[in-house]
Order: sequence, then structure tokens, then C-alpha cells
Amino acid sequence: MMHSSQAPISLIQGDLLDQSVDAIVSPFQRHWLPGGRVCSSQLSDTIRQWAGEDPYKERDSLGPFQAGDAVVTRAGRLPHRAIIHCAADSRFRRADRDSLNRCLRNALNVAGRKGYTSIALPMMRTAGLNEEYLMDSLRESCSQSGYNGRIVVVMERNV
Repeated sequence: MMHSSQAPISLIQGDLLDQSVDAIVSPFQRHWLPGGRVCSSQLSDTIRQWAGEDPYKERDSLGPFQAGDAVVTRAGRLPHRAIIHCAADSRFRRADRDSLNRCLRNALNVAGRKGYTSIALPMMRTAGLNEEYLMDSLRESCSQSGYNGRIVVVMERNV
């Protein structure tokens, strides 16, 4: 079912954890392969360092995950209400167009169900997909999910 969504989407350069939002989206890989990440390992490590291990133990207890699945956990020591974790890699163990689209759509569905009025996510990249593609996919996912909260897409600094 198609929904109309007027979600304001901002693209900024900065730090994901500095965003004043209800929840952050943290893509993760179910299978680690070099070159398969959709965001930097530095960002993933920073989120884990600041949040602590509890959100990750909680996430792992909710698995196993299929490509594109999204789950919400407490934010640990972060100032946000929650972390939305999404499995960004595909059945071929690398992120691709389909797994990225499902990750975005499912993260927005979770945000809407939980009543989050604002989320921030990192600029997710994978082979052959650029910023323009991600922004177009995000707009389409907003339309499909009906999510109309504020969305901040953060391009990492120094990466």
C-alpha cells in the first residue's frame, strides 16, 4: 500500500551521535567481508563504544536476522531514546541495492511503530550506489512506510 509522506529529509556533514533525534539507525553486517560495509568501521566502533555493550547484547538476542531486517533496542549510554539496528548485507554477504532498500524501509517502519518523531542515519554506501541513490531510496521508503518524522542523513567527517 502506498502512503503519502511529507517527511523532511536533511543531508548534513557531521557526526551521527551529535544529532538531536529520538533514534539513530545503525546498519550492521551479519557476515563480515572486506569491502562489504555500508558505513565505516570507525562509525560502527564509535557507536558501540559510546552506547556500551547492552544494546548489542539486546540486538543479538532478537536474531537471527534476514537481509534488511530492522530491530530496535535501548540506546545504552547514548542520549537518544533508541538504536534501530538494520541488517544491511544481502544473502550474498554484501550489501546490495535490495538489502539497502529493505534496510531503509524496515528502519522507517520501526521508527513509525515506536512513535519516533526524528531519526538520524549514516550515509550508507555500497558498490555502485551513491548519495543520490540513497536519498531517492529514502524518499521512496518514506512514501511506502508512511513515516513522516524528521530524518537526518549524516555524511561522516574525515572518512
